[in-house]
Amino acid sequence: MFERSKGLKKSSKSKKSKEKFSPEQIFDFIQDRAYRLWDQAGRPQGRDWEFWFKAEKEVKNRLKKLGKI
Repeated sequence: MFERSKGLKKSSKSKKSKEKFSPEQIFDFIQDRAYRLWDQAGRPQGRDWEFWFKAEKEVKNRLKKLGKI
């Protein structure tokens, strides 16, 4: 169903903290979060889009707060 990837880490106050994430990185963050949500829910079948949309919303809101997108 979902493959795991590197998760979104809290930003540090280094030079790199002002850099934006690429679409590929954002996709990976969403994929990881969706996998975790699905896993925490007991890995139900047929609800992958539900977890994807929830993860997408969470990740994008967090990145907006951090000024990364």
